[in-house]
Amino acid sequence: ESDYPLALDRYRKAVRLLEAQSKVVPPNVLTNMGVLCHETKQYDEALEMYGRALLAVEAEHPDAASRVDESGEGTFVRHKDNDLFWKFVDVSFLVKAVEGEDKTKLTVISSRTDIDALGVKVGDDISLEGGVEASIKDISKGDDGAIHITVKDAVELASPESKLSVKRSNGRLENPSSISIAFNLARLHESSGRIVPAIELHKAILKQHPSYVNSYLRLACIARDCGSLKDCSEWLKNAVAVAPGNPEVLTLVGNLHLSLCDWAPAQN
Repeated sequence: ESDYPLALDRYRKAVRLLEAQSKVVPPNVLTNMGVLCHETKQYDEALEMYGRALLAVEAEHPDAASRVDESGEGTFVRHKDNDLFWKFVDVSFLVKAVEGEDKTKLTVISSRTDIDALGVKVGDDISLEGGVEASIKDISKGDDGAIHITVKDAVELASPESKLSVKRSNGRLENPSSISIAFNLARLHESSGRIVPAIELHKAILKQHPSYVNSYLRLACIARDCGSLKDCSEWLKNAVAVAPGNPEVLTLVGNLHLSLCDWAPAQN
């Protein structure tokens, strides 16, 4: 640990040298800098380095960078602290407030008459003009055939009619080259006390890459630290199924048995 500040200083000098020569800084260099910033508790700089690393990966794999989850079926991250992995996408229709006192209801202005063709669904997070954000609670048709969107909380539109955008995955988690960066960012969330986005990101990693054992282990550790030994056990079972001979997996399984005073399995 005493070498971390020195190593980070050398990385910074190397990056400055590359940038002075107008050379591209490789993603692994930026990721390593993020880890070193994390270890030295420079969390804001660590977040910046991971963001730059993701951009560098996209520069190397431009095709992967353009994959936006239009259907929402592959959008597994929504927390504001995980905004490196999602974006708001325009759905090409307007909404207006419903006349009356109900500020949770919006009327869709569109030539589309089918709810399924709107490109949004119940549970989606949306953004309206003026920086207003909301979550969709219900979508229904009125007696007049108009489509109404009900949001969870009251909203004030910045203008009589507003564009609507929906939160969707930006495709970064689909790229295998981005997964170690995403994992390190989830660990950064943990160290910074942001447990909810950490859990969300670990689970999203596993949705896209079910054999990524490190996220199973972190979810097990988080569950253990939160006092949920049952959830810890479930995550460890998944880890064992993926990597049965992994020493770290076996160690955590043994520690779980010890905490339950289950001596024989712990010794094994």
